[in-house]
Amino acid sequence: SRACLAAPYLPPLTCRQGAMLRRAARAGADAAARAAAVSYSGARGYAAKDVTFGVGCRSAMLAGVDQLADAVQVTLGPKGRNVVIESPFGAPKITKDGVTVARAIEFKDKA
Repeated sequence: SRACLAAPYLPPLTCRQGAMLRRAARAGADAAARAAAVSYSGARGYAAKDVTFGVGCRSAMLAGVDQLADAVQVTLGPKGRNVVIESPFGAPKITKDGVTVARAIEFKDKA
């Protein structure tokens, strides 16, 4: 036996409801047109990046990772020590969280 699926009864729209639906459809079409214009323009506001390769780059990255590991390792384990993080505004932050310590570190040479 086949089940018959009948469409539910929908009462006719009032004038106000019809106007609201038309306005919503128009706004959606306008937003889609703006998004399409932005995506096809090709103009992006990205900053320029310096890309480096080779042994010098690897050694600089290894030095940065070593400095980061030295700062974070004191917070690890059950006897992890507290770290004081200087804040440009307000009081310094005291934490034992290694992720917070890692995010607070800034290197002079970011390349």
